[in-house]
Amino acid sequence: MPGVNLAPEAFGEKTSPLDLHGAERKLIAQALAATNGNVPAAAKKLGISRRTLHRKINEMNAAKAPAKTTDASGSKE
Repeated sequence: MPGVNLAPEAFGEKTSPLDLHGAERKLIAQALAATNGNVPAAAKKLGISRRTLHRKINEMNAAKAPAKTTDASGSKE
């Protein structure tokens, strides 16, 4: 697209322009902030369903959470 600068510097970011997950996280966070945490309203702003937004939030939370390990006795640490 001529005349469109999609470089990270254009958005004040220092991430790779190919970081799709990071861009998605940032957009979701911005939409939630703009709607004071209202998920249905944030989903509408993003043009996705409320269910899709909940799924994406859950996936992001799961990716952030440390993996729980079990020892030989089967108890969680």
